[in-house]
Amino acid sequence: MQPDFADAAVNSETLGIRAVGFLLSRPPDLAHFLDAMGYAREDLERFPSSRRQLVAALEYLLIHEGLLLQFTLATGKPLEAVYEAWRAIARPRERMHAV
Repeated sequence: MQPDFADAAVNSETLGIRAVGFLLSRPPDLAHFLDAMGYAREDLERFPSSRRQLVAALEYLLIHEGLLLQFTLATGKPLEAVYEAWRAIARPRERMHAV
C-alpha cells in the first residue's frame, strides 16, 4: 500500500495549527515566540494560519525541548510526528531557525 501524501499534508498542517494554538494558550512562551519570530498576536489569531506561521510554530517547539515535551503530552503525538510535520510543510527557505 502506498502512503497517502494528501492525508500526510493535512495531518501535518493540523499539527501545525495545534502548535499555534498551544503557543497561544501559554502567554509567557507566546511572548518569547512572537518576539523571536517577529509576529504580533493578531498574526496568529487569523484563520487559517499561514504556512509560514505553522512552520515557525513547529520549529519553535522543536528547538525548545521542554515545550516540545509538553506539546506531545497534550496532543498525544510522538516527538517524531512534530518533526515530520515540520519537514512536510516547510520549504528550506521557510525554516526560521528560531531562537
